[in-house]
Amino acid sequence: MKRFITLSVVLLAIMGIGNYSYAQEFGAESTMSRQEARKAARAAHRKAEAAQQLKDFQAAVECIKSGSFVIEVDQLLFLPMQSISLATTTFVGQNLGKGLEERAKKGIKTALLVACGATVLLMIPVIVFAPPLAAFFNAKAEVIEYSSLFLRWLTPFYVLCCFNQIYSGALRGAGITRAPMVIMLSSFVVFRQIYLFAMSRICNEIIPIAMSYPAGWLLCATLSTIYFHRVKLGDTRLVDDTET
Repeated sequence: MKRFITLSVVLLAIMGIGNYSYAQEFGAESTMSRQEARKAARAAHRKAEAAQQLKDFQAAVECIKSGSFVIEVDQLLFLPMQSISLATTTFVGQNLGKGLEERAKKGIKTALLVACGATVLLMIPVIVFAPPLAAFFNAKAEVIEYSSLFLRWLTPFYVLCCFNQIYSGALRGAGITRAPMVIMLSSFVVFRQIYLFAMSRICNEIIPIAMSYPAGWLLCATLSTIYFHRVKLGDTRLVDDTET
């Protein structure tokens, strides 16, 4: 009986040691499996992040390429209003020099109407034929898509530039040069930087970022219009008449 009990105890001890060893091996294998799974998950996550970064970088490159085309169209749309603005500067200076203030104001109104009309005439085909125009410079689908998007969002706001260009030109012709400079620097540099800083943290999307251009134009046009209608052009003559 004692032998049987002793044999049973020894057998149970052997079985316990075996089960403990198996449990250790199984636990170690489970731990290794979990670690390998974590490593595989991290590797897959890093790979997905790298692929997304590459995709974003490629999209940014195509967006930059489309920006070069938009600049070309921008120069085309600005050409008439800038030319009329220069003519307005000369016209206002000559008429104020002769004391013809009302004639100078009438010329400013006419210049503004002509500039707006010419800009609208150029805007319509640009908006309607944006994709073919973009394809003329770059045939890649992504570039055409971004270029068409930019043109159709930004082009309607070029009318605002007519106001700041014509009124600024008229003020310069009247000898008022500091105010247009301050207004344009404040609108196109200071305000846009603040706008971009805020918008990049609120909504980091391409269209809200691109709308910094029309936002600056709107502010500049508003300030230029207000200042122009508050100043009296006839009181700004730089040279007085001399008696002969």
